[in-house]
This record gives sequence, structure tokens and C-alpha cells, in this order.
Amino acid sequence: MSLDLLSPPAPLEAVRAPWPYRKLCMALATGGIAACAGWAVVAMWHSVKGEGAELATALWTLPLIIPIHLLQIGMAGAAWRRLLPGQPPSLGAFFRLRTVREGIDALLPVAHVGGEFVAAGLLNDLGVPAVTARASMVIDVTVELVMQVAFMLGGLLMLAAVAPITADIGWGHWLEAAGLAILTALALLGALRFGALRLLDRVVRHLAGRWPQLGSNAVAGLEAAARDICRRPSALLSAAALHLLGWATGAAETWLVMHTLGQPISVVQALVLESLGMAARGAGFAVPGGWGVQEAGFMLAATALGLPQAPALSVSIIKRVREGLLGLVGLGWWRWPRWA
Repeated sequence: MSLDLLSPPAPLEAVRAPWPYRKLCMALATGGIAACAGWAVVAMWHSVKGEGAELATALWTLPLIIPIHLLQIGMAGAAWRRLLPGQPPSLGAFFRLRTVREGIDALLPVAHVGGEFVAAGLLNDLGVPAVTARASMVIDVTVELVMQVAFMLGGLLMLAAVAPITADIGWGHWLEAAGLAILTALALLGALRFGALRLLDRVVRHLAGRWPQLGSNAVAGLEAAARDICRRPSALLSAAALHLLGWATGAAETWLVMHTLGQPISVVQALVLESLGMAARGAGFAVPGGWGVQEAGFMLAATALGLPQAPALSVSIIKRVREGLLGLVGLGWWRWPRWA
């Protein structure tokens, strides 16, 4: 992402990249997604070669799972809105911001971070002070990550309840992944608690002495704004509950698609598949869109449950199609804000 995303508040046109760079980004995104998709198809061909007809049949579930994900986006937007003091913009505005955020993270080569900064800039355009918008974004991302870790741990507990604890389902790997996720969440919380934002403020101020165009005022007071948010425990708890409920709601997509593919599963199994599959995607944050990582997570989770891998992979692919459709809407709202 360009450093001008850290510059002082600017009109909406300044948040979007100039048109030549946007075309380059779109070309890189298309090429990157095509390459990752091709790699995923080749690597997993033997798992899906007998499932083409079933996958095509499951596509009819898209009109049903898209509203489910819209509900998830709404809960995530409500969680972010809850963190802001005073009278924040409407829930509809945060719904659009989350859609833009997901569209950029899913379809552009930004490794799950570009959408957050762009959305914070757009929130500033809606009248929220820049430092408050960025601080709320940092806290929101932290709360969402912690709740994803909690959702993953809940999935592992449910897996232990429905599957035998044997080496055949790779308990060692799952426990290692859980330990890494916990350490990551604790490290992020510790960094915020013990001055990471203050350090960021100092670093940017130092760099701004050499490169004034960086705009040190963009993060001035970021730590104080974040602390103000954290002094409202009721807001943090309600945001955490909304994020956790949003993660769990995704299991409805998994349950519906698996039933459509002729692989009926219980609600508990759907929660396990969803929690472990999405946790794998989160662990692969450095891969744009988590291409290949999410698919592997769903397949490994299905194996742990004693389910065939191909239907679980189909679930991930259906989610990709839904993600692409809604991601295009998000990019449209970013590129042409009058649509919103």
C-alpha cells in the first residue's frame, strides 16, 4: 500500500489511487489471483476430479449463502461502529466500509492489510477524526483476531467431543496451530498494551523529519485515542460478542453447502469445519486472499472429522465464488462511491 494512506485527512478522491496505478493494481490482482487459483487447482486436482457435477449443483446455494454473509458483514460493521464514541456514522455506512474492506483484501494483492487502511481513510471522509478512525480500526482488527482465535479453540474442543483423539487426525498439528494462534493474539494484545502505538507514533515522527510528505500528524495521538476506546469495556465486550457471533454464523454456509453436496453433517461438525478452515486462512494472511491456504484448511478439518475431502473443498470454492461477487461490489463502492 502507498504511504500516502498515512497522510493527513484528504478528500475521498485522494484516498483512491490515481487511475494509472489503479489499472496496474487491478492487472496485478488479476494475474496473482489467476496464478494462485491455477496452483490450487493443480495441487488439488485428484481431490476434486470426481466432484465437478456436485460442485455445479451446489452453485444454486449462492442466493442462499450470500444473505448469510451479508449478515456477517453487518455484524462486523456493527462491532466496528460500537467502538466509536459519540455519534458515529450509520450502521449502513459501516456495512459499506466493511464490504469495501473485504473486497480489497480478497481481490487485490495486499495481504489482508490494505482494506483496513483504506476503510479507515473512508471513515475519516465521513466525518470521524483521522486519529479516531485509525485507532478504532486497529482495535477492531485486534478484537476480531482474538475472537477468531476463540472460535478456533472452540472448534478444537468440539472436534475432541465428536472425534477420537488419535494421531490419525493430526492432533499434534492442530495443537501446534492453536498454540501459535494464541501466542499471536497475546503478542498483539501485549504490543498494544505496552506501547506499540506509541512506538509507531515516534517512528513516523522521526521519519517525517526526513520525509515531510509522510505526514506525522496522521498518527499523532493514536495511542491516546486507542486508550480512550479501551476505557469503554462495554463497547469492547459487545464488539467481541458481535465478532464471535459473526464467525459462528459462517458455519451456516458450510452446513448448507455440505447438505447440498449429499454430505449431511451436524451443526457441531459445521462449526468445526468453519472454525478450522477459516483459522487456516487467517494463518496464511501473507498470501493474498488466502488462496490455497483456506482450501487446505477445510480439507484437513474434514479429514479430522472423518469426512471426505472433496465436499469440504467444494465448500471453500463456493465461498470463494460468493467472496468474489461481493468483493466486486466492495471495489465498486470504493471506486465509485456515489453507488453507496
